[in-house]
Amino acid sequence: MQTFRINEYLEVRLEGKNTNIYVKGKPIRTCKYLLLNIPAEEIETFDEIESIDEAAVKLDHQLHSKRIPLIPPEVEFWGHCSNLQVWAENNYDTRLIHSNLAFPLLEQIYQEGNSVATKVFKEEIAKRYESGYQPVIEYLREKNFLRLLSTAELSAVGIDPKFFLKDGHLDIMILGDVGVGKRTLIDYLIDGEYKDASARSPKLADVSLFVQHKWLTVDETPYLYFFYTFANSLLEKPMFLHLFRRTLGIILVYDITNRQSFNNLSRWVPFVQDIFKGREMAPILLVGTKSDLENERVVNREEGEKVMERYKLLDHYECSAKHGENTKGIFEKLAQTIIHKMTL
Repeated sequence: MQTFRINEYLEVRLEGKNTNIYVKGKPIRTCKYLLLNIPAEEIETFDEIESIDEAAVKLDHQLHSKRIPLIPPEVEFWGHCSNLQVWAENNYDTRLIHSNLAFPLLEQIYQEGNSVATKVFKEEIAKRYESGYQPVIEYLREKNFLRLLSTAELSAVGIDPKFFLKDGHLDIMILGDVGVGKRTLIDYLIDGEYKDASARSPKLADVSLFVQHKWLTVDETPYLYFFYTFANSLLEKPMFLHLFRRTLGIILVYDITNRQSFNNLSRWVPFVQDIFKGREMAPILLVGTKSDLENERVVNREEGEKVMERYKLLDHYECSAKHGENTKGIFEKLAQTIIHKMTL
């Protein structure tokens, strides 16, 4: 194995015949191909090209009629090392490597706390959108990178924040410890009736990611909401974090009969805040479930109110999916907040 260290965050390794990229020791990508050298006699035809994305399209058209020579793995490895080193030395300018590598890689470096990446990540998203090059714009839309910009930043590059409402598709995450009743909340909203968790199919009970959708009307306009929750605690297994890129609202759940689920809010809120680091925070609604079990209550309502105030959360509810108490009101409150925030 050969290793090339670009900086304290970024490393490239030749493993077998594959060139792999690592950020802080974690494997991120396998490089699929190396953009071939441009022949000297054709350089002038590339004068108007402003990014590798444009050069790749042009070369792709040219190579359809040519035989592509096989590149030895070691030569390809050093080619990738050179390209990524130039990219890093130029403050992660996303024009210098292909966008489908540049943006995911820059996001990962940014999430690891690199100071340069922290400064330029959202600047690069805005800059490439403003460039007007349609394939990159479509990529940023399709992969939801534009959702990382705040409403003010969207407006600054000429994007109406209501753009994300055009498809009427809005995502809400429901988070909390295992067993607090996250999925039961969703079941009641979707079907209007209580479903005992013990009656679920054993196969479905072990599904890590659970998704349901429902049309909700806000200000006489219907919107399609997708509700996501997880069978396992993301605090221990932080999978599916890419889904948060589309998330516009969060319901954070604890069980009023389970003190530990309430105590863990002190871990859940920072966990969510860290995910949204560097971009506009999604509204968080705090919900205490199983309010029908008053005789088993170990967390009083005032404690929930204090947590809401401490972390400046949107609101605090207690509900019972078994009796339907407050359940629909939770979703309506969050849905209205999301729409009103994006249409100001």
